Amino acid sequence: MGTFSIARKIAQHLKAIVFLSILVSAQMPGEQNLAPFFDFCCDLEGFSLPENTPVGTVIYRLIGHDPEGYKITYAIESGGYFAVDPDTGEITLVKAIDREQLAQELGDYIRVELSLEDEVQNSGSNNLVKFQRLIEVTDENDNSPVFVNTPYTINVDETALVGTIFNEVFVVDADKGFNSDVFLSCEPATSVTCSIFNIKEVREKEGHFTGVLTLVKSLDYETNNSYTMRIKAEDGGSVPRSSTTTITINVIDHQDVAPRFFGAPYFAEIHESESVGKSVLKVAVQDGDQGNPRQLRLELIGDILGYFVLTVTNTGNIRGPVTAELRSSGVPIDRESPTVLENGGIYSLVLRATELINSTAIGDISEANITIVVLDSNDNRPTFSHSEYIVFIPENLPNNATLPGLDIVVTDQDVGSNAEFAITLTGANTTFDVFPKRAIGSTPVTIKLLNSSNIDYEVVDRRQYKLQITATDNTGQNTTALITVNVEDANDHFPSFLNENYNLTVNENLPFGTVIATIIATDGDSGLFSHLTYSLRGNGAEKFSVGKETGRITIASCDNAPCLDAEVTSLYSLTYEARDNGGQISAVPLYIDINDVNDQQPIFQQFVYETSILEGVDHFSTPFSVRASDADSGQANNQLTYSIVRGNQAGTFAVDERTGELSLLKGVKYNDTPDRSGTFSLAVQARDNGIPSQSSQTIVQIHVLDNNTHAPKFEYNRYEGKVYELASSGTRVVQVQATDEDYGSNGRVSYNLGEGSSDNFIINSTNGWISVANNANLDRELAGGVYDLAISAADSGVPIMRSTANVSITVLDENNKSPYFSQSTYTASVRELSSRGTVVAIITANDPDETADLRYTFIEPSYGRAPSGEVYKEENTKRYYSLFNINEISGKVTVTSEIYKSDVSAVTLTIQAVDVNAITEFQQANTTLDIFIQPQTVRTPVFGGSWSSEKPEIAVTILEELPVKHTVTILSATDPSTGQPVVKFEKLRSSTGNYIDVEENGNVFVNKRIDYDTNLLLPLTLDVRAVTETGASAFATVIINVLDINDHSPQFTLDEYISEVKESARFPTLITQVRAEDKDTDYGFNLITYSLYGNGDGVENFAINNETGWISVRQGALLDREAQSVYYLQATARDNPQSATGASPQQTSVLVTIKVVDENDHSPRFEKKSYNSAAVENIQRQGTILQVIAHDDDDPTSPYGQLVYTITDRGNMGTLFSIRPNTGEIIAAENLLDQASDVPYIFQVKACDRGEPARCDTSSVSISVGRILSNDDRPRFLTPSPGGEVVAIQEDAPLGTSVFTALAYSNDDSQTAESHIEYGFQKSLFSDDQAKFSINHLTGVITTAAVLDREEQQNYSLPLIASNRLRLSQFSTRTLTVTLEDVDDNIPVFQRNDAAPTHMQIAENAEPGTEIGKMEATDKDRGENARIYYYIICGNAKKKFSIGTSSGILRVDAELDREESSSYVLCIKASSTPLTRVKRQEQPGVDTAYDPTDPSVSLVEIIVTDRNDHPPVFPNVSMTVTVSATAPMGTFITSIKAEDKDVGRNANISYSVRGANFIPYKSNKDHGVPEPVPYIFSIGKYSGSLAVNASLTPYIYGYISVLVDASNPRTESGLRLSSTGELRVHVVSDASRVKLIFNRNADIVKNNISTFLLEFNEVIEEDIKIQVNEFLLHQTDKGKINDLWTDVCVYLIKNRDLVDITDALLLLKSDSPALRSLYERYGIVKISRCRSKTTYAIAALEGTVIGLTVMIFFAVLLLIIAMCCIASKIKKNDKLTEEKSEPVIYQSPSMYGIPPEIYHHDQPLALPPPLPSTEQDRIYEWQEKSVSMNDGGSFKDYDANDLQDGGNALGFSA
Repeated sequence: MGTFSIARKIAQHLKAIVFLSILVSAQMPGEQNLAPFFDFCCDLEGFSLPENTPVGTVIYRLIGHDPEGYKITYAIESGGYFAVDPDTGEITLVKAIDREQLAQELGDYIRVELSLEDEVQNSGSNNLVKFQRLIEVTDENDNSPVFVNTPYTINVDETALVGTIFNEVFVVDADKGFNSDVFLSCEPATSVTCSIFNIKEVREKEGHFTGVLTLVKSLDYETNNSYTMRIKAEDGGSVPRSSTTTITINVIDHQDVAPRFFGAPYFAEIHESESVGKSVLKVAVQDGDQGNPRQLRLELIGDILGYFVLTVTNTGNIRGPVTAELRSSGVPIDRESPTVLENGGIYSLVLRATELINSTAIGDISEANITIVVLDSNDNRPTFSHSEYIVFIPENLPNNATLPGLDIVVTDQDVGSNAEFAITLTGANTTFDVFPKRAIGSTPVTIKLLNSSNIDYEVVDRRQYKLQITATDNTGQNTTALITVNVEDANDHFPSFLNENYNLTVNENLPFGTVIATIIATDGDSGLFSHLTYSLRGNGAEKFSVGKETGRITIASCDNAPCLDAEVTSLYSLTYEARDNGGQISAVPLYIDINDVNDQQPIFQQFVYETSILEGVDHFSTPFSVRASDADSGQANNQLTYSIVRGNQAGTFAVDERTGELSLLKGVKYNDTPDRSGTFSLAVQARDNGIPSQSSQTIVQIHVLDNNTHAPKFEYNRYEGKVYELASSGTRVVQVQATDEDYGSNGRVSYNLGEGSSDNFIINSTNGWISVANNANLDRELAGGVYDLAISAADSGVPIMRSTANVSITVLDENNKSPYFSQSTYTASVRELSSRGTVVAIITANDPDETADLRYTFIEPSYGRAPSGEVYKEENTKRYYSLFNINEISGKVTVTSEIYKSDVSAVTLTIQAVDVNAITEFQQANTTLDIFIQPQTVRTPVFGGSWSSEKPEIAVTILEELPVKHTVTILSATDPSTGQPVVKFEKLRSSTGNYIDVEENGNVFVNKRIDYDTNLLLPLTLDVRAVTETGASAFATVIINVLDINDHSPQFTLDEYISEVKESARFPTLITQVRAEDKDTDYGFNLITYSLYGNGDGVENFAINNETGWISVRQGALLDREAQSVYYLQATARDNPQSATGASPQQTSVLVTIKVVDENDHSPRFEKKSYNSAAVENIQRQGTILQVIAHDDDDPTSPYGQLVYTITDRGNMGTLFSIRPNTGEIIAAENLLDQASDVPYIFQVKACDRGEPARCDTSSVSISVGRILSNDDRPRFLTPSPGGEVVAIQEDAPLGTSVFTALAYSNDDSQTAESHIEYGFQKSLFSDDQAKFSINHLTGVITTAAVLDREEQQNYSLPLIASNRLRLSQFSTRTLTVTLEDVDDNIPVFQRNDAAPTHMQIAENAEPGTEIGKMEATDKDRGENARIYYYIICGNAKKKFSIGTSSGILRVDAELDREESSSYVLCIKASSTPLTRVKRQEQPGVDTAYDPTDPSVSLVEIIVTDRNDHPPVFPNVSMTVTVSATAPMGTFITSIKAEDKDVGRNANISYSVRGANFIPYKSNKDHGVPEPVPYIFSIGKYSGSLAVNASLTPYIYGYISVLVDASNPRTESGLRLSSTGELRVHVVSDASRVKLIFNRNADIVKNNISTFLLEFNEVIEEDIKIQVNEFLLHQTDKGKINDLWTDVCVYLIKNRDLVDITDALLLLKSDSPALRSLYERYGIVKISRCRSKTTYAIAALEGTVIGLTVMIFFAVLLLIIAMCCIASKIKKNDKLTEEKSEPVIYQSPSMYGIPPEIYHHDQPLALPPPLPSTEQDRIYEWQEKSVSMNDGGSFKDYDANDLQDGGNALGFSA
């Protein structure tokens, strides 16, 4: 806080104190006149004023008060700036304010003194109050920036590094704040300097800035030695002010440029006979660093023969050129010296200039080439290549033919005219001659035959000639050689025909083999040469056959079809040849005319002609004709006549017999058409005039059109119909009819059905009948009773005319709906002893039919429950009808007699509602009414937890997606009468969907899948009743609140996002938005955040808003299309579960492709800053001299990357050259003859792109034009250069692509033949590179002759040769190197094994984004062409994986579940170019998409390794087995097996017994309450084998419920996954077993028992299973063993409960045909009780046991006798029992003290021994509802090893 602020606050507080003091003083008696005071609001406190406020402005108004109300007067003292109105207090500015001037004196404030005086009346003294204020003057932008210490001049060394800083500029601004901020910039007027230097301001303090000048590009003194920069300084005011200044920048030269020769390269000539000291040429050179030049030293290099000396003629001053002269040294110059001769008479030197530093030549060096042409003197005679020549010629050699095989070359080593010589031939007479007569240099000589008649092998003296050839030069020097010519025999006569040509005429229908002519020739030769053969050639020659020896011409076979057809070909022009055995051929033309035969019938252009005509007209509106053609060629055969042969009965039409045009003879009438059809159908015939004639017919249909002037008209505007709702499809409802006064198609009416039918009705378009549609649903209760249809009638005219009408169809009700009750069960209660007529409930049903008449009655089944809860037997149910009555009309249920709770605790009545008006049978509905009898005073059960009688609800919270059968809660309730827990719970109803159910023991469990994200009606509810043993009950509603879990991953709205962004885009440019949705709803499961990653593919250039999904350019990112044109990013959507839920987040990824759009941000760049080339003055106009090439990194397909070449500064070349704008080729624009110069032509070229504005680059071009000197002989190459050149072309260049133009010249006269240069390739023994190229021997243009492949060979060395066409010995050579530039012509390939994919591993449930592995392919291309893009093209339909487009890194993209799929096979595509993405869900399978022949595609198999993420699961959650009560400890009961979807160690399962409860069938303690029985069983930890661990005798009359846990190893997070199964073990005695006697041996029975049990389950209707207990050898009634029969002891299990022996026998012996058939098939002959186990049990080692028994027979004799006695007694008892049970007779259950109604309960009981009489009076009040569970204890394997000594305790269940 500043000083003024603190002072201001203190003043305000003091002011308040003074004001309060004044007020207090005013109330004090005796005090008079109080001082006036200023109002808080208006005392100039904190007031500020802009400095530019105009004079005269009222700036403020003071407000003062006087306590007594006296007038007050204002005054101000301000140094003359302000004045105040004494009365109003208005302050006015009277003097201009300048803040900057004021600041020098008082700072930014004006100090004022305010006065306030009251005018006291009654001569009292006035009060004068004074105080001071500071008025702040605020700044205005009224000062421009000012440059200090101008002008500015800066000296910069040209070697200064880029980034060098110069602090030479200073600027100030007198304003304040933003107005004093200064910004420096370079003015566009000096844009060149602006591109070299950058100016930036640096703030020193307020209003003071330093301009920092930075070098941004390298300097070059020689290019520019001075720069001028115009700088603008602009302040930061809202209306900115500015000023400018100029900086002069001088570049200081540095020694960095080598010396420069003037006029180089140098050309000169000298005769080989020149004298000593001959001046050859003068040269000049100067140091290139003109700002700081050095002295130079000149020296001559390469004068190995010592022909010349160099004399410096002028050393010059330090800034001037050094000149020198080249003179001959006196050493004789010999042009024939090998050094000179091999270079074509050229002697090459090098002139070197070296900069001297302290007189030492250690500075920069430059060199210039000197080419000296040595001119020839005549000092050599001509010579022949050989002294003697022998040649053989055939006698038939023609005149002027060159004698073959002669290789005569005459050479004169001199050049020019000195090399000229004359050639003469003697001894030839007039037979031979020599060519040429004169020649120069090295010349091949030929001998020609002038008169062939003088050579004849048949004349002996004409077989050989001796010739002499002489060469003589201009001085008379000559040389001779001898030529011997030998004549050889030849076939010198040709076959001869009699005529020059032959003409034949034949008919086209001649058959195969017909002879049409015989033509032969003669031959003047003899012997074999005179033997002739004949042949025929030409188009159509295959139509004829020629006798090879005879010359006989016949018709060919033509595959048994006619060969000749005059309509196809009427004339064959063939060549007939005769060939002798010497190969001589003569040929004559053969013309064969084919005569036409009338074999073609006329053909009409159309099969049917149609037209339409209005009724009443007498002519066609446009000509109407039929046309036929005849393929015959004869005039009569193809001349046609037309006629009407049928259909013109009315005589209406005529046809022109020549033209086929039809006409009308009279007006057309519709009624004249046949059957008033509206159509005339005429048959028109075309007949030719051939003999015999041919004809054909066509049909002409002429439609008479009626004028459609009438619309159809309905009889009524509205139709009505009725139909019963049960009407069948096709039932007619109503017919509509409309008529049309038109006729024909105009009067033909069709009907259409419009809106309103709801697809229940259709209309016949022809007759208008509306009928019931197929699949119609006329249910009045669903669709209503009335249909309003819109119909239309339309004619068939043109235009179509329509009319409409309405149809109302009433659907008549039929009593076809059954009534229905709104509830399947109704519940009511009534107190016992309620009076008659007491209303219990009103039960009504609904019926949608209108005529329904419902009647209500009681029907069976109805039953009552005893106070114990047991259901009374059926024969007693009728009496419950008498307790209640139902009104058949109203459904009211009333009491009809007294009801006692002691008799019945509840009554269930079945109520039926019947529609007596129904038209079909069985229109009725049933429901049940549960009526609970309430005692006069009853104590109902009390539920545990939050339940209360006022609010009987129990709330439970569960997660969605719990497994079926999962326990939700276990209900508990207490009987308040006894204090005991309630053990019986009943389900009354549940909410829609039956998602939750309850077992009788109170276990509330999941009954079907619960998905929170579907349209569930939540919360779920379950109404439950708890029932005590006395019948008292209480109700509770279980409210299940379902919590959402994070079971859905976010899903993107698109499978791929593709967008574009300009490369100039910067932060925060938005590019595209990705959006995902999550089906989850709660706890942040649907709160999505977004992120980006890109496998190193440039993701750092982009950012994503993690909330909105908008992708933008990241801050600081610089996009460059030329560096990367496409970015492939991965956007990930991740949900955010709240931490309290403990849920793992889910995420999904999607591909985002961002294409960078090119902008013109790169300038073209020439490959060279300067180009040098040479041309000869006789180059053709438009001939190419060189090509300049520039490159632009922008997109070549856009205007920004397309270049245009121009010449900007023509320099000294005038109009001699031009440039092709698209290719950069510089060509000769004019004839260059006489334009040769020692000074090269130098000009500037420019390459610009097509952007707006365009970007450009420039380069300089230097072209030397050389003269054509006379008297020279050897060609000289201008291009390629002497050191060889390298040119580059693309490897995929098409055949014929121009590569290079070789250019050479000769010093000979351009008008002589010798100056014509021929180009070619030199042959090489070591390379055939030139075979891939061709060269134009005249122009030197080299083109490609084969397809070139860089990967096969990159560089080609081409040896070029240029020679005179007539003097081949005069040649020069150069080497051109062609290098191939890479193009993307190779696909990436994987190193793969086609037989097996690449294997990778990843753990299941790995986090999305986890790296799996890397795919690597190789590409033979280079650079950018070798860049590889990777894609998944098949096998990824479920979007589980992604691959880095550039990196090839495979990553997990979604959660993997090994149990869903243990492996995935993907197709990975490697591509040279980015591919268009296929939607992943459209990806094909590997079998169809993988092409093993495509090396760019590789298979990768991703193995998903297991994680412990699945708990063990019991196949059957509930299992049932039996075990004998006498089973000893350790007895094996069963193997419990759980399954685990995991594998390996994760699938290892360990078992443990969680607990066991004994539930008695009838118990004397706890009234059937489950009793814990720990440690009664043991279980194998890993085998799951359950064994007896304690005596089972106490539990014989019930079963033991065993809970078994199965768990597997701990997961990575330390959790142990487990599940629980329930095993019901029935402890049984042998008395409960049933014996099945098979008439088959034990082996057969054991093999067939499994299938028997399966078929038994199919035959029996009830849910009953047989458990096999024991296999025994059959024992007869007399005690004998029959080993051919087998006894099988079994138990019967029904609904998981043991079936009593009596019920079991009754069930198995039921008189069922299917059961009897089953017994017969498997050999069951008898069923009875199974006796106690004997020693005849079948064991696996049965034979061994018998043998041992025999061995110890005498030792156990007494024991056997005792056992036999016991067995005899048992046998007698069993016999009595069997005699009584066949037929089976039930033993009375009363002997057990069990009432019949309990015994006949649905749950059969295992009956214990009879109880003592004292116990019989105690009724066991026990009831259990069975739970529908699969039997988990079923086995089909009966291994004898499982049978323990004395029999197995295990019962097997099928």
